[in-house]
Amino acid sequence: MDSLDFFRRNLKPLMAALTLMAMITFVFDDSMRGDNTTLVPVILAILFGGGAFVWGARRGKQKEYLAMGALVGAVLGLIVMFFGNRDTQEQPPIAGLKARDIANLRSRRETANRIVGLIYRKSHPIPEQFAKAGPFGQQFYQMQMQRALEQIQFTFGNDDFEKDVIFGDLLRREATRLGISVNDDAVTDFIKMVSDQKLSTQDFREVKQELHVGDHFIFDVLRDEIAARMAAEMTFPRAVATPQQRWEAFRKVNVKNSIEATTIPVEAFVKSVKDPTDSDLRSFFKDHAEKFPTAKGDPGFRQPARAKLAYLEADYETIEAKVAPPTDEEVAEYYEKNKEFFIDRTPPKTEKKEETTEGDDAKKPEGDDAKKPDDKKDGEKSDKPEVKKDGDKPKSDKPKTDSPKTDKPAEPEKSEKPKSDKPAEEPKKEESKKDAEKKSDSEGSACDDKAEETKKADESKEEPKAEGEKADKKDAPKADADKPEKKEDAKADEKKSDEKPKADDKDDKPAAEKDKKDETEKPEEKAEKKPELKYKPFEDVQDKIRDDLLRTRTLEEMKKRVDEVVKKMRRLGSYTIDDKNPKFKTPEDVAAELAKNPKYKLPADVASELKELAKESDLKYVQTSWLSAEELSKSEEFKIGSATDPMDDAMNRQGAASVLQRVFARGSDSIFAPEVAEDPGTKNRFSYWVIERKDAHVPKFEDEGIREQVTKAWKLAQAAPKAEERANALAKSAEGKKLTDVLAGETVTGDKDGQALTVLAPEEKISHFTMSGASAPGVNPFQGGNERLELSQIAGLEKLGDDFFTGIDKLKPGQTVALPNFDRSAFIIVHVAEREEIAAEEDAPQRTGFMKTWLGSPPANQLASFDFDPLRREWMESIERKYNVKWPTK
Repeated sequence: MDSLDFFRRNLKPLMAALTLMAMITFVFDDSMRGDNTTLVPVILAILFGGGAFVWGARRGKQKEYLAMGALVGAVLGLIVMFFGNRDTQEQPPIAGLKARDIANLRSRRETANRIVGLIYRKSHPIPEQFAKAGPFGQQFYQMQMQRALEQIQFTFGNDDFEKDVIFGDLLRREATRLGISVNDDAVTDFIKMVSDQKLSTQDFREVKQELHVGDHFIFDVLRDEIAARMAAEMTFPRAVATPQQRWEAFRKVNVKNSIEATTIPVEAFVKSVKDPTDSDLRSFFKDHAEKFPTAKGDPGFRQPARAKLAYLEADYETIEAKVAPPTDEEVAEYYEKNKEFFIDRTPPKTEKKEETTEGDDAKKPEGDDAKKPDDKKDGEKSDKPEVKKDGDKPKSDKPKTDSPKTDKPAEPEKSEKPKSDKPAEEPKKEESKKDAEKKSDSEGSACDDKAEETKKADESKEEPKAEGEKADKKDAPKADADKPEKKEDAKADEKKSDEKPKADDKDDKPAAEKDKKDETEKPEEKAEKKPELKYKPFEDVQDKIRDDLLRTRTLEEMKKRVDEVVKKMRRLGSYTIDDKNPKFKTPEDVAAELAKNPKYKLPADVASELKELAKESDLKYVQTSWLSAEELSKSEEFKIGSATDPMDDAMNRQGAASVLQRVFARGSDSIFAPEVAEDPGTKNRFSYWVIERKDAHVPKFEDEGIREQVTKAWKLAQAAPKAEERANALAKSAEGKKLTDVLAGETVTGDKDGQALTVLAPEEKISHFTMSGASAPGVNPFQGGNERLELSQIAGLEKLGDDFFTGIDKLKPGQTVALPNFDRSAFIIVHVAEREEIAAEEDAPQRTGFMKTWLGSPPANQLASFDFDPLRREWMESIERKYNVKWPTK
């Protein structure tokens, strides 16, 4: 009661204090969010002082409490300001963007791309033909959709996502400078472009509900990204290739050389290099300490991010041996339940055999109507019934058969000899009625669609045809003798024939009308006549079924075991202490933490439990050494480097992230957090986690392993000139001669006991670029070919770069030169023995081909794109220099 009485008596001061604190928070909130800690002491002094004042009013000592509260708040504010400023100094802003701003940019870019992805998927549902094709068809469509999204979603070509979003912000600044304004209409047009104007109101509502955002937010996010894209399009330089450059590109694909070559590796000369002094190593280290090693062989000792992994591996072959194989009954049952997967799609024979049975001659018409099928035109049908191969029953004239039609109309004979047709009319009428009951709607609709078209076509025919058609109706026997031959009656009969095609299919029907009717019923013919499905014999597929069932069981068992291990690893990970954490200064600190929390365990104890768990589950426990992303991807010992997320659903395979991405992607800093992966090739399954990490850093010369790296790089640097000198000397001696003759008996280093030189002479002529995949069909038959240009590869020569082939292109036949490979780890002596040149005269076939087909072709565009990357890098660097961007060292 005392407390309530206090609030009642001090209601006004309390309300005033709360209002004051709310006003202070409202005014200074932006400053606090912007990491501006200057006002923190003042704000905390006011808040603490106000709270103490209210509390002191109870005892009548408001002033004393106010002073004490303000002092405490100010001291706490100074402490916060000190540590806050220290953190800010450790992470300087990039282009004026602080860490919080960059995080916000990342979030908005991810949201924008997610909006685009959802809009595209909503407006492009999976077509029915792909859905019916099963997992393969669905996966194929998802791959096509992913490729389309990559062309639409927002990115500026930077591999580092953080750098890409920062560069996008720089482009928005450029857009503001250029006066680019994106209104709602422009955003709407962009959405229409993404959706091909197929996005419905309901679809857009579902997008908003899935993202939990409103119209304003979606338009605002897309507006920013569109403005950046427009600025990029306006500021990016346009490079136009000259005709001479196009011709040179054409020559790189079509000029072919016969060469001889041999390799002088730099590594072979390291033994002749003296050991360096300590000052040599330290000086060399100082020059390259802050650089990463480059792909072109430049030394660098900056250490990339590295990690140690521990994983349990489910080996496919090991688990397969533990799984019970399927029985014969299970194989047979699977075959019966899944016959649709074993349809025999062998194309039928195209030869047609004309076979007749006894009694056919009595049913064949005489005169002009008795023509053989070979005498009939393609696409026409005979107006006479045919006899089935295995019986005497005549076929109906319904569109069931593909029998050819006759050339000449047979209505005169039919009208003159109605009696001769009656024997074939009775069975035809019965069969026609049965068929009419089965497909009354489909056949009628197909005919109705073209009724008007048929009517007009019939009016252009001769009058006797319309008159003959009149005799085909059910009441034809009554009207045949006394009904006058009038044009209007003939048209009425034609219309009636179109409305009731099922009852009009008579043998005595005029050929002209019958041909027209067959055209209108052509869609029904395809729908009605379906070839009988044939299945592969069980004996031919039982081995495959057995293997598939065993494979499915093995994968399910592997998944089951790994999932159980993951559950236990999650439990262990939550109780594992990171004894390498900087907060533990000494081992005693770790022991004290364990004493406080008995459930906690050291990483070594957790590793022991995982080893026991691996034995129980027939898994293999592996712990890696320190590995960078590149070292893990190339490791032969640790196969997990090639694994990806397990995509048990084939629909999601395209979005599978690799282990390298999970471990080394920006923002991935967790340890003892289990993940699951699968090797796409071997199907081995992994449960893994990171047990220790090292960030990228500039090392010290005294760090473990650094001296060895510096020594090796220094020796290679000293050996390279010796290898180049040796290669040039041999090339000079072989000028104008065959390498096989000149270099016989020579060694790599020139020493008698050294490794002998091996001269390669490829049989096929080589060009600068080779068209790869030219003989392979494209993945999508509706797209262009999948040919791609790539640098030619020569068996026995490694790491060939563009400079190597450019050097060959500059040689004349008979010349010899020494050229470095891409990373300068070897020098290659090349002799051009013969060249297959292309003619440049105006009437030369290859020049004509160049003028007609090369310009604008995919290969030409690919070669032009090779020059695009340096131009793009220069453009991006110019924007970064303009805004004084300095990327932090990581």
